[in-house]
Amino acid sequence: MIPQVTAAALVAENRLLASPASVHGLPTSANQKDQVLMATYAAHRLLEVMENVSTFVGIELLASAQGLDFRQPFQTSPCLRAVHAAIRADVTTLA
Repeated sequence: MIPQVTAAALVAENRLLASPASVHGLPTSANQKDQVLMATYAAHRLLEVMENVSTFVGIELLASAQGLDFRQPFQTSPCLRAVHAAIRADVTTLA
């Protein structure tokens, strides 16, 4: 259950990180908002989202590989067998 909980937490975090950066802007000069100030903040949040997505996709790949292991001796397509082999080259089948 831990991978599912981790994936759900990452999706929830990404929802929070996906709010527009402009809502955090502050007036700076003559009560004008400078949207350029938010670009760095938005880019930093994008990096966090991408790290979360990378972890989430990894969890999904591991779950898919495990599912294919449970379906043996049935085989999937040659393309998916290659992906499965690449995963299993780094990660053994979960008990």
